[in-house]
Amino acid sequence: MLYRVWHSQLSRSRQGRGVRRDALAWRVLDLLPSHLALSSALVSSRLDASARAATGALTELASAGILTRHARPGRTGRPGRQAFVYVCPSLLEATGSARRVGSGDLDSLSDRRSGVR
Repeated sequence: MLYRVWHSQLSRSRQGRGVRRDALAWRVLDLLPSHLALSSALVSSRLDASARAATGALTELASAGILTRHARPGRTGRPGRQAFVYVCPSLLEATGSARRVGSGDLDSLSDRRSGVR
């Protein structure tokens, strides 16, 4: 369910033009269920992408409303630059509500993590 919502949001981003089908942002969506917080270093490492491409993909997902950007206190990126972490509010909400009410949302997220679709 969340994947469909994220895909829809990304498809409608950029004033309705959407993101190119081969953009790294689409691949980052697959990381979300297994990583509640993403950084450009993590995305770069997991998806074998440059730091610049990873940052661009995270920024694109934030612009689409899928992720929110937060400064990492006490951390810096390149010299003189703030380091950021990105989180997905809808994923945090789904996992929090699943724990409270005992719904099957966490099971479906675990299936995504293990590659079951």
